Amino acid sequence: MVMLRTPEDEHERLVQLARERGLKHPPRRPDPKECCDTGCGLCIWDYYEIRLGRWRAAHEVPEEFGEPSTG
Repeated sequence: MVMLRTPEDEHERLVQLARERGLKHPPRRPDPKECCDTGCGLCIWDYYEIRLGRWRAAHEVPEEFGEPSTG
């Protein structure tokens, strides 16, 4: 049986990886209630994915560790 991970599980996985490697924590994942759902040009989820991508690149964290999943 395959266990599906929630976005919160994936974020916690990144936090745990950061602790294990002695890295700065990844950016905070927005709460779904923080999105206004009005189709903004750059949504909080876009900003989160940009920050997460920069964090991954700076710390050489591969994509398979905590795929970003929005709203």
